[in-house]
Amino acid sequence: MRNEGQLWEKPNRRRYSRTKINTPGWIEWTDECGLKRHVRGRCFDISSSGLRIVVHQPIPAGATVNVGIPKAALDLTGTVRHCRKNGLWYSVGLEFSARNERRFSARVV
Repeated sequence: MRNEGQLWEKPNRRRYSRTKINTPGWIEWTDECGLKRHVRGRCFDISSSGLRIVVHQPIPAGATVNVGIPKAALDLTGTVRHCRKNGLWYSVGLEFSARNERRFSARVV
């Protein structure tokens, strides 16, 4: 039987565990009008399959993006899985492309 505290916890459905980080990052994408967009933000967690970055403007779910984390010398491609408003900021969940997932895993190991 689960204890009462576990009833409120969301199950972790991720394939890989996330590592907490707190470092600047950026995202680039092409909007629906064909214009290149660039926004800076702060990365809060990362795994070999994706990351979470907080930015000041929404990025559409499904958008293909380039993401960079200068302190880690990372420049990867991914897809926006979700973008959730949190006060004045947006929490963006990214999933790396399979090619980048392999490249990232090789660097970390």
